[in-house]
Amino acid sequence: MSVLEKELEISDFNFEFNKKDAVTELTKEFGQQFSISKSVREQHTDTTTIHPSKLPDGVVFAENEIDVKKTVEICQKFKCPIIPFGVGSSLEGHVNALYGGISIDLNNMNKILYVSPEDGYAVVQPGVTREQLNIYLRDTGLFFPIDPGANASLGGMTSTNASGTNAVRYGTMKDNVISLKCVMPNGEIIKTSNRAKKSSAGYDLTRLIVGSEGTLGIITEITIKLYGIPEVIAGGRVTFPSIKDATEAVIMVIQAGIPVARIELLDQEQVKACNNYSKLNLPEEPLLLLEFHGSESSVKEQSEFFQRLYQILVEIILSGPQIMMKETSSGKQDMTLIMQLNHVNLILNILLLTFVYQFQGYQSALKNSKRFNKV
Repeated sequence: MSVLEKELEISDFNFEFNKKDAVTELTKEFGQQFSISKSVREQHTDTTTIHPSKLPDGVVFAENEIDVKKTVEICQKFKCPIIPFGVGSSLEGHVNALYGGISIDLNNMNKILYVSPEDGYAVVQPGVTREQLNIYLRDTGLFFPIDPGANASLGGMTSTNASGTNAVRYGTMKDNVISLKCVMPNGEIIKTSNRAKKSSAGYDLTRLIVGSEGTLGIITEITIKLYGIPEVIAGGRVTFPSIKDATEAVIMVIQAGIPVARIELLDQEQVKACNNYSKLNLPEEPLLLLEFHGSESSVKEQSEFFQRLYQILVEIILSGPQIMMKETSSGKQDMTLIMQLNHVNLILNILLLTFVYQFQGYQSALKNSKRFNKV
């Protein structure tokens, strides 16, 4: 049986809660901020995984930390599952309400509370998106580098420990979150740490909660690191005859200590899809996209170092005069191309997954139809 033919198996934990009373109390508490509309609930459970989407019983549109606290306390009273919701850009079913319960929409908690350019950090609410923050920061000379491809909320990025193609230099969310405020399952509000780099005061709760997907608490405030916008950003692209050759190149780049800021690998099928979608004319072979950050002299040095590494790759890894990197280039045009392909590739993956699951449903319906005809 293929993976697509398997159905989701959920152990019966015998969740019992008084749905009617929970909905009544939430409606009384939040009024228009609480919805049980089917269309609204459907918007808060969509998933592109192989598993079917299951609806929450209601959606609370939280405006502040107190709204989150009240929702958690009511849900605890009636033993309702809780699903935090950002902008819904996740592809892996993080917001799928497997047991029903209440979805807490944090989109309206979208304020940038404080920015300290001198200390290089910002304090934001969970509904702030990556693009919103960087637009706000552009006059400060700072930026937030984590780029998962979609314009995700920072709360969602923190909850899933998101990363992106520039994780090779800037790390993941776990490396860039300094402190959190969370509402715990009992309704208590905690702050996980201060801004000190070194602390021996107990467990590292910040790194524990980052990536916990809302299972340990609901994030209501995030303190994150900021970085100076590089003086020069240069992009490059290299094609390879095989994925293995491209992988060997990446390994040698890292081992050689080249401070590359962004790396992304596309196979020939992805390149072909990007060509068709964006009307590009890239060679339809494994493609490595690179980006270098720094001063003008350091970026030039990094690019030259990479070119020298190319000669080593040809002579040592391939043990012969074969051309491993069939095409190399760099410049502002390629930097734009790198960003474009990064986001286009995400869109194409979503479209592909949607097609696969629609086709799966068609196959299932066809199989049932044949079975019915036999009867």
